[in-house]
Amino acid sequence: MTTYTFNGPALRQLRQERKISQVALAGALGLANTSVSHYETGRVTPPAPTLFALAELLDVEPADLMTRAEVAQ
Repeated sequence: MTTYTFNGPALRQLRQERKISQVALAGALGLANTSVSHYETGRVTPPAPTLFALAELLDVEPADLMTRAEVAQ
């Protein structure tokens, strides 16, 4: 079985490559400034609508913000 989890470090890398601050990204999403930090560190997983909004703002596919893992059943 395949599972997908949010990849906070990928978010950080993509954001930094685009030279977008955490504060600017949070503002574009209408979130608290700490939200992006929490997503990047894995403290919080963004809800699906936020995941899709992050992907759109960063011009990537939502899957680019996920980690795929095979889990034995």
